[in-house]
Amino acid sequence: MGRDALTREGTGAGARGAAVTLNYRPETGDFRSALTVRFWRGRQGRVTMFTLPCSLAIALMLGWLWFTGNGEGSWVPSAAVCCYVLLVPLVPAMFAPRFRKRAEAQGTYRITVTDDGVRVVTDRTTTVTDWTDYKAYLESARVFVLDAHGPDEFTVIPKRALTGSAEADRLREILRRHLDRR
Repeated sequence: MGRDALTREGTGAGARGAAVTLNYRPETGDFRSALTVRFWRGRQGRVTMFTLPCSLAIALMLGWLWFTGNGEGSWVPSAAVCCYVLLVPLVPAMFAPRFRKRAEAQGTYRITVTDDGVRVVTDRTTTVTDWTDYKAYLESARVFVLDAHGPDEFTVIPKRALTGSAEADRLREILRRHLDRR
């Protein structure tokens, strides 16, 4: 139903409410925000929230032992743990330009969100996605992220493309009806 109804109706206006339509060009900041919110609210983030403090404590202990001369061995393990602690939070920022380049190649985006699903039209492609293809949505200060079932499958909806808070509320309401917020 979802794909056929959305394609047939053309405007994508669902039975329960008006569609939210956005036009925008992708920016690196949109993807950085999307990847960051997906990372910290996903499984990787939960693991990292546990391992970062533990790693930091180990690095401090190894560093202290090396500095005071009480520890046998080299400074390499301490440096490796410090690099881990410093680099893991930067992972989303490192991948954002790659996602932006792929998205930018598609040109201008026109996204229509309705009760039937999400329609993404670019200069090169048209994709119609039913709500069952998404598992949840996430929201940051900069973007909405529709999280699909695959590890690299998601749709970014930048808030800068919305015309105002009323449109943001309409979009949020449609998302709440169909997806869990993570």
